[in-house]
Amino acid sequence: MINLARPLKLLLLPFAASSLWAQPLITAVTNGADYTPTLAPGAIAAVFGTNLAPSQQYPSGLPLPAILNTVQVMVNGKAAPLFYVSPTQINFQVPYETAAGQGSLSVMTAGHPSNPLNCVVAPFSLGIFEAGGGFGVIQNPDRSANSPTNPVAGGAVVVVYITGIGATNTSVSDGEPSPGSPPATFSGTATAIIGDVAAPVQFVGLAPGLVGLGQANIVIPDLPTGTYPMWISLNGIQSVSALVSVKGSTASPLSVTSILKLISSFSLAGIGPTQVPGISGVVDNSVAWFDNTLYVCSPSDIKIVNVENAAAPTFVEQIKDAQFYKSAHNCTVNSSVTKPFLLDLVKESLGIAIYDLAIPAAPVKTTEYSLGLVPRSVAYDGNTAFFGEDLFTPSGNLVVKTKGDVVSVNLSNLNAPVLGSLMQSNGSHPETNNTNLRPYMIVPAPGVLYAASTTASETFDPGMAALDMYDVSSPNNIQGIGQILVPGVKILLTLAISGAELLAVGDTTGFSPGNLSPLDFPFTGNVTLTMFDISDPRSPKMQGNVVVTSMSPGNIGGPISLGTVPLGNGFYAVTSSGPDPHATGGGGNGSLVIVDARDPQNPAAHTYGTISGLGGLSVANGYLYAAVGSGASIYQIQLP
Repeated sequence: MINLARPLKLLLLPFAASSLWAQPLITAVTNGADYTPTLAPGAIAAVFGTNLAPSQQYPSGLPLPAILNTVQVMVNGKAAPLFYVSPTQINFQVPYETAAGQGSLSVMTAGHPSNPLNCVVAPFSLGIFEAGGGFGVIQNPDRSANSPTNPVAGGAVVVVYITGIGATNTSVSDGEPSPGSPPATFSGTATAIIGDVAAPVQFVGLAPGLVGLGQANIVIPDLPTGTYPMWISLNGIQSVSALVSVKGSTASPLSVTSILKLISSFSLAGIGPTQVPGISGVVDNSVAWFDNTLYVCSPSDIKIVNVENAAAPTFVEQIKDAQFYKSAHNCTVNSSVTKPFLLDLVKESLGIAIYDLAIPAAPVKTTEYSLGLVPRSVAYDGNTAFFGEDLFTPSGNLVVKTKGDVVSVNLSNLNAPVLGSLMQSNGSHPETNNTNLRPYMIVPAPGVLYAASTTASETFDPGMAALDMYDVSSPNNIQGIGQILVPGVKILLTLAISGAELLAVGDTTGFSPGNLSPLDFPFTGNVTLTMFDISDPRSPKMQGNVVVTSMSPGNIGGPISLGTVPLGNGFYAVTSSGPDPHATGGGGNGSLVIVDARDPQNPAAHTYGTISGLGGLSVANGYLYAAVGSGASIYQIQLP
């Protein structure tokens, strides 16, 4: 049922031609089930590269050998049991004694050593095996494979095949089959979610008689007929999701998994969530699109990919810049002007880098420019860019001051930006208070600027979420128009516009003082959706305001990260970051959420899936582009 020698699902976009000599070259190592970057003791894993083995070969039986076809895999200096070897892929078991933390992996082939490759090891890193098309390897009660043509009824127990559960209550030797009586079980807490509904977990442990393979026995909740994302959490740490088909008593009013069709995923050398000094957790990647060219921006560089053929993207170029190194930054494109440009916000240097896109596949850097504030977001009104700020001043582990200025920059001449004046505080207009945080901004119409905001400052209590509105018809004289407070919401985080509707995504809690790393607070509340009628951009009217109780940190992580974009017809896509980026080593498993706002009075959110290292989003030409931990994924938008 599970092919441990299946090929990598991601398209690897290399930087150079394959090696022409016999020395093995390692390019990536991943969990063998879902290809996320974190390993766990006892897990099935995969290493990819060139010249890894003379030819394809399987072992003849159990226990698994440590040397197969002259190939040996070393993890922290210990030989790993081998399931399969080939010139480009090796499947192996991570030795149980491998300690959590930063590890090192290498391959020895016919006496030739490979390059060493760093890897991340966690106490557990659960991955669900996939059967193709995003579906999990899931067994119905009659032992048949779950699929859309063979769904399972609510109340039934399915077996989900997994790996990466780490240490069990019964000691198991490397390469040896797991015991059956009693079985080796995960000793922590396991939970599961199917379609945003809790699914009871009866058992998580190793599948008897097999090596490294785990199983989770899960009760299907009562759901309408349809296909749903399923994810499993061990001690609160989520897996990447897989699909399961359910046969219910009623028809599903909306098949959220059919709205997006995955066309391709690709990984890029060096791409991945990155630790940034002074910031807790990791910095997610962002993506920007222009003229069939995708810009994947990480904290170390910008990589350029041709996506004219969405099913077969091709790597074009890498842009490296000293100011990017380990700095929290993200990029956007302004394509609505005579000379389109790529703009990168670099928080470490309090500035921006600007690239002329006269040739989209070969951006030319025109200038670096200091803003004098920490740029969190940018919105464009023609050739004028408006930058919003989130700045925290800590004292020990407490925040003693916050700052949220707004400034304009004239970019008519890409070689010589002209800085405008900072927004001036006006006591009669609370939206001009420069101590409030402004994590996201958007221009709904020429001369008008909106900012996602909060009235909370310094100690963050009391406070409410706010939509701040400005007159920017004179960019050098930013004037307040008004402020709409959102009841029951602590902070607005991202904004997106579709026609005359504005979606504001927020959280029921905000930034909280007292965290060990005050520069990057976790949110602990629920996701919120607030709709505004912006038929008159200068006088928006609040419509629906919903707290999504199914979406809490235990489910999808709480805080919204880099993306909220319109899909059309009242639908939006939103990214939500994972609950603990450190625990997975891969940036956390963020959730891609579909918001159905066809009825603006009652917006609803549905989790499309949990994805490793999910970051920013971009929409163009009927496709959704999503930054992921290793590169990007491309989805075709299929609206009902």
